[in-house]
Amino acid sequence: MTGSSDIYAPSGRRTYASVNFVTCHDGFTLTDLVSYEQKHNEANGEDNHDGAANNLSRNWGVEGPSPSVRIDRVRDRMKRNFLTTLMFSPGRAHDHSGGDEIGRSQGGNNNPYCQDSEISWQSTGT
Repeated sequence: MTGSSDIYAPSGRRTYASVNFVTCHDGFTLTDLVSYEQKHNEANGEDNHDGAANNLSRNWGVEGPSPSVRIDRVRDRMKRNFLTTLMFSPGRAHDHSGGDEIGRSQGGNNNPYCQDSEISWQSTGT
């Protein structure tokens, strides 16, 4: 939470000059980050070969939407933890603002740019 002094120190810049984010336009949404351990890019037509395979994500026992209230509570808490860490980190906080704030999901698709459907439309929420 102190930034990357190894990157900034040589140039004299302070760690608060950084831009910090949990999710961005590339990869999983915040909801998908806590709901999927594997990418699900089948709809992209490339046999799920496109997009990064290393998402550093966790599903808490169920891949995708869960019928378990307990798992949903853990996922909601983890999203709050991520956002709280982001807000208290030195530097500029960058939130994706593409639906992360309302729980938007891309259904585990971490490379939706070839999609003109609900997978990539940012105005839909879950």
